[in-house]
Amino acid sequence: MKTTKTLLALLLGALLLPGCKDSSNENYPSAEQLAGVVVNEVCGCLDADDDSWIEIFNTADRTIDLKGVRFFLTDDDRYRTCIGILPQRSIAPGGHLVLGVRTGEIDTGIPAATVREIYMTAADGSEIDHFVRASDLTRPDAHAAGGSFSRLPDGTGSWYTTTTATRGAANIGYTSRAGFWLWSSSLNSISFETLAAKGYGHVILHEQAFKSYPQETVLGRIAEAEALGMTVHIWMQCFYENSTWVSPVDDANKRYDQELYDRILTRAEGYLDLGIRAIHFDYIRFGGTAYKHNFPEAGVTGEGAITEFCRQAAERLRAQNPQVILSAALMAEREGIYYYGQNPAQMGQYLDILIPMIYRYSETGGADRDGTWACNMADYFAEKAGGAEVWAGTQTYRYTSGSAVGLAQEQLRSDCADFTQSKAAGIFLFRYGLGNFPDVNDLWN
Repeated sequence: MKTTKTLLALLLGALLLPGCKDSSNENYPSAEQLAGVVVNEVCGCLDADDDSWIEIFNTADRTIDLKGVRFFLTDDDRYRTCIGILPQRSIAPGGHLVLGVRTGEIDTGIPAATVREIYMTAADGSEIDHFVRASDLTRPDAHAAGGSFSRLPDGTGSWYTTTTATRGAANIGYTSRAGFWLWSSSLNSISFETLAAKGYGHVILHEQAFKSYPQETVLGRIAEAEALGMTVHIWMQCFYENSTWVSPVDDANKRYDQELYDRILTRAEGYLDLGIRAIHFDYIRFGGTAYKHNFPEAGVTGEGAITEFCRQAAERLRAQNPQVILSAALMAEREGIYYYGQNPAQMGQYLDILIPMIYRYSETGGADRDGTWACNMADYFAEKAGGAEVWAGTQTYRYTSGSAVGLAQEQLRSDCADFTQSKAAGIFLFRYGLGNFPDVNDLWN
């Protein structure tokens, strides 16, 4: 609720600051008429060459006239400045409007590190909405390059420091760089609130959930996670069906299996139709036999089959949602091109996140790997990622007498911390239900 002091300060700013002075007698929309318009995203500048902008969103079911709406900025010295007045503008229901320095709607940059408060008011100074970093953000940090402060979900959600700015589009993005895989069998029992509080911002949910539960149940749980600032990726098995490897190369005709590609990507498009914002491709490889599917005289190779699938996935899914996040699980082996057809430099041209499964604990009785090996493997993929980010996939269990036993919290936290010494941009834990998940807020957020 607005205080008298806040209203007086805003009114004084509107009267005295040159950028907000207007001597006309026009009738402007009142705060009541502007109800439903909210500050939705704020992108600050890290240096003088960066643009900065404010995005507003209309949560109402009617078009709203914005004429005379004012924006005020408060910096670390608590100095409040009017940074812009809207001319004759309107915003449709569910619409986004971006007000930027470079486009002239606001007249001063918004420093990412020092912005304290942004207030949006009606022409008479009555507050419509605000963004207050210290109280609104779940973690009141400055955003990184390419990021922003965003409401998740759009218009109604809480504020988060995201690593991806979504100018003029639905807010999505990485609120942290830690996540985990989730089998559908755990969907009803998991506490997303607990995991979000521990710093996990991503959930890779197996698509079996849509077969095991009513669609409204799955989408309801996804909405719960998104309201906490989490990004839900649908986990799709590509070239492994009914416990059998399915080759993406039609050997008999020496061509890529377009029918197989289409079947998988049509399924993925169906998830985007449901509002899903991220797709994770698993088993996007051969089962160790890629080198047996090379027909260079026809321009067909095992490596090319995997790369072509990634290309088509990016083309089709981004045509449907340009902001969709695409990721893939990779075998953490340096011979991945030869055996699995996975070339990170090629796949990374089309996908956003590559996740080498850097498993340290042996199932077959071999020696376990140490943190140095894990970091070296993460660095290997990061240096060959073709433009994608590399997030390390790490085990949450080790084997005892042939059975998987969850890691203790201290050990799993140590394993996660090891990757902070590598070039990995984030981590994913395989999987929820095994191991005691540690708090990673100070490691990957």
